[in-house]
Amino acid sequence: MMRFRYIVEDAQGNRREGEVSADNYYAAREQLREQGLRLILLGPTGDRHGASVSKLSQKEAEEVVIAIAELSHSELPLVEGLRAAADESVSSRVARALRQIAGDVEQGYALDSVMGERGKFLPPHVRGLVAAASRTQRMGVALDDLVEHHRATREVWGKVLGAIAYPLIVMGMTLFILAFLPIFIVPQFAQMFKEFELELPAATIAVIRVSDGIQWFGHGPGLWITATVGTLFVVLTVLASLGIGTPMTHRFTTTMPLIGPIWHWSGTAAFSRLLATMLEYDIPLPDALLLARDGVRDPEVRAVAALCARGVENGRSLSELLAESNRLPASITPFVRWGERTGKLPEALRAITDMLLLRVQMRTLLLRSIAPPVVFILVGLMVGFIIIALFMPMVSLIQGLS
Repeated sequence: MMRFRYIVEDAQGNRREGEVSADNYYAAREQLREQGLRLILLGPTGDRHGASVSKLSQKEAEEVVIAIAELSHSELPLVEGLRAAADESVSSRVARALRQIAGDVEQGYALDSVMGERGKFLPPHVRGLVAAASRTQRMGVALDDLVEHHRATREVWGKVLGAIAYPLIVMGMTLFILAFLPIFIVPQFAQMFKEFELELPAATIAVIRVSDGIQWFGHGPGLWITATVGTLFVVLTVLASLGIGTPMTHRFTTTMPLIGPIWHWSGTAAFSRLLATMLEYDIPLPDALLLARDGVRDPEVRAVAALCARGVENGRSLSELLAESNRLPASITPFVRWGERTGKLPEALRAITDMLLLRVQMRTLLLRSIAPPVVFILVGLMVGFIIIALFMPMVSLIQGLS
């Protein structure tokens, strides 16, 4: 027989504390519920503070969920399996979290309570999904769904970063080539033209002025302007790829041609997939929106999810709120409206995910296919124009000398 300390609320909302004796955590919880009390905290005597592990990141929480999901499908004892997974983990924070869960389970806590009520170190969307799954006795399936969500999200973002990195590398090499001629070659020709006092055609004058402008951006105040703009562009790009920043900064990066829509579609797809998973476990729509918001990285999507959650609580439909916000792809609204009308909103959200991921795949394929040849053609045309513009006065000079 174990002693459990509890904090509960009665039907009048009065908070009470005390201790109860039971064989395990489940029995203690059932005793309190039979008395009509709402459970706030329940734990073995002497344990008053719950988990001591600091809040985990999304990636660390994913490792914890994967370890527990694997154990739920194996024949290993849960406590021993968690401790073995902690010993194998390369992250000290993940190892501490797994050992904390193992210790709580060994003391008599149920796994759903450890990951839900006591698992403050886990992200809210993980705790919310676990709590909902525990009510339907589908804990293992819920963890598998969560692992699949994280895996698919990571795979999509890998494709996005790969699609972005290749054009950026090609563009960087192109800028280096284009900067070489105006900085090192054109000034020498310009000096020669000045010494011979040649009458220059319009194309040559334009090339020399562009060269002067590029050189100005490489010295003095121009250098500071160039460094500031370049740094700002790189920072915004990195923040957008990591899902960090404000909705305004993220909206700015998503307006970039070709690349911007990929980020926007990827973030929306991750949100719709997670929201569908939440709804499949009978989580109310306002709560599901807030939990799905906490599970995505896109600041713009997070802001829209919070706005929709407040609107749904006030009795408005999700499709109406999405149409009014006009901040997510407009093509998802008809799917949501159909899901609400037929009572198949999770299926509609899954269809939205598939549609957006197909767009991401097509756009990344387009970037990798057309970016290099288009850039090379543009480079060839620009280099050819510069060479022709520089040699046009030379032809006149040779003809004059002859």
